[in-house]
Amino acid sequence: MMPVPAEFDRLLRVRVRDHKGKEHEKVLRVPCVKPAAPAAPTAEDLRCLAPLELALSEALTAQRVCWDAEALLAAFAPLSKFVGDSQGIRANSVDLSLKALDNLFGTQGKRLMLFDLPEDLRELKAEMRELMVESVALCEVPEWVGEFVHLEVLQLESNDGENPVLKKLPASFGNLCALKSLTLMNLVALDALPVSMRLTSLETLAIDGCDALIGLPACVEQWTALQSLSLRGLPYFTDLPATIAALTNLHELSVSGCAIEELPATLGDSLKTLTLRDLALDVLPASIGLLTSLETLIIDYCLKLQELPASITALTNVHQLSVSTCFLKELPALGDLRSMKTLTLMNLTAIHALLASIGRLTSLQILRIERCVTLKELPTSIAALTNLHQLSVCGCAIKGLPASLGNLPLKTLTLRELNALKSLPVSMRLTSLESLRIEDCGVLQALPACVEQWTALQSLSLAFLPNFTELPPTVAALTNLHELVICICAIKELPALIGELTKLTTLRVMDCALIDVPWSIESLTALRDLRLDVITAAHPHCRAFTKLACSLPALRLLESLELHGLDEGDALAIARSLKAWPLPYLVQRNYRMEFNICWQALGLPPAAAGWDDNAVLQYWCVQQHKVVAFASGLHVRLGAASRVSSLNDVALVLIADEVLGGWSLLKMWQRERLVCETKAASSST
Repeated sequence: MMPVPAEFDRLLRVRVRDHKGKEHEKVLRVPCVKPAAPAAPTAEDLRCLAPLELALSEALTAQRVCWDAEALLAAFAPLSKFVGDSQGIRANSVDLSLKALDNLFGTQGKRLMLFDLPEDLRELKAEMRELMVESVALCEVPEWVGEFVHLEVLQLESNDGENPVLKKLPASFGNLCALKSLTLMNLVALDALPVSMRLTSLETLAIDGCDALIGLPACVEQWTALQSLSLRGLPYFTDLPATIAALTNLHELSVSGCAIEELPATLGDSLKTLTLRDLALDVLPASIGLLTSLETLIIDYCLKLQELPASITALTNVHQLSVSTCFLKELPALGDLRSMKTLTLMNLTAIHALLASIGRLTSLQILRIERCVTLKELPTSIAALTNLHQLSVCGCAIKGLPASLGNLPLKTLTLRELNALKSLPVSMRLTSLESLRIEDCGVLQALPACVEQWTALQSLSLAFLPNFTELPPTVAALTNLHELVICICAIKELPALIGELTKLTTLRVMDCALIDVPWSIESLTALRDLRLDVITAAHPHCRAFTKLACSLPALRLLESLELHGLDEGDALAIARSLKAWPLPYLVQRNYRMEFNICWQALGLPPAAAGWDDNAVLQYWCVQQHKVVAFASGLHVRLGAASRVSSLNDVALVLIADEVLGGWSLLKMWQRERLVCETKAASSST
């Protein structure tokens, strides 16, 4: 469908009450749409068109005798409507949401309440396909709603709060024979649905936050077209009708936050997705194994559930299984679920071990084991998961990982909150690994020596590792590394050969006692994002910022620079570097380096004492452009008679050095670097 000019808009009178109870009435314009490729008129259309054309022709002829605008409009209006209707122009969607009403009445954020449905809606019954109604004060849905026999989508919602006054829906709801999607949300007084609600075209039903609703009507078996059913936040909804098994087209069933203690003996055999969340279930029926079409099974926050039926192993078409926040004492042998690609086990606090049969899940690609606090080890059979690409192990009591882990084709590995994990296997040769995240593993001290074999690694993140003291020198072999993040670790220095990581675009070292960076950092010419946070305790011996200042001119692609923990000398060194060689792509933002403190030492004008870092950097960029402009084509612009024309290249360099300080700074850096290299040589001797 395509939009049409506003002249075709339908007009709808709407009444609302404001937050003071005062009633307002205005006209809402309902935009129309048309088919992208309208059909040609039929013979019957042309027959009906003829008298309308004749009436318009007569009205036009009459204008030659006497002007009569009303008569002309009266003849044209039915012709325009007939052509529009035949072309398919219609008010497809009517929006009575809070946002639409706010725009109409210009309330500027004041609360509006729609307390009845506009009766003008009845004039749109032949063309309206979608209706959205949002109100906390709507007390009645009139019987004439049943006239909307072409309506396909209906939403009755109260997103701005709960609607406590709408207690029932009219019996005429059963006449909505074209309705495909129905949403009922936050209607807290609605305790039942009409028994006559035989919605044979209904494909999607979502009921959310209707606190008083106790069940579905007995006619549910007549919803034969239903494909998706979602029941959420219904504290008095006690059971699903057994007739739900008759819904042979039902592919998705989601039940969450209901008082259901038992599922029907059978749920049919057409389900592809089943979600059971926050229910009072003690057991699952053994018949769940008959859901042979099931592809996704999610069981979450069913606190009374202590075991899964053995029949679950018959779900041979399941691709995704997620079990979380239940008091399961053990898992059934899952090895027969050969189609499974994603397995999530989360918050299973009574699980002590995983069965070796997990190794038979040869199609498994994603395995997440999180906050299973009593789980002490992974089975060695995990090595048989030859298609496993993503492994996440978090919040468990695991002391070590299987040595066979190195044989997996992992691309993503996440280890988090493993407080008993002391080391990683020395044989962990993960040649396909692209992303490694290790966080909050309190006793882990280092990466294994085989790190140089992780040649496909693109992202490495190490965070909250208080005993992790250094990156191995072999990290320089990770030439495909794009991102390196180190946060709250005991690392004091970066590897000397970090400059070998020529594809690195992001380097962040945060809240570490970093005292030095290697000279090779200037070789990271692809770097776009650089952040160094040095804790205050490292300041007396920290050389990181002054050495970084020497390298900044080489980092020409840098877009983001964040430095924290600088003292006045550090800020001055960084500032002099950026003054001499402003970085062209650096994003102008507040770096909190406080260059204005040393404005005099930087040769800034007195006004710079009140500037932020953004203004200082912008000033230096302008100064550099001025120097370039001054030194370029000077003789041509000023003429041979000017004294400036007598300046040679050496004089121009001295002038540029006086303004920007680059030449003097470069000589100083060379001296400092020579001193450092001499000391290092003497120390090694």
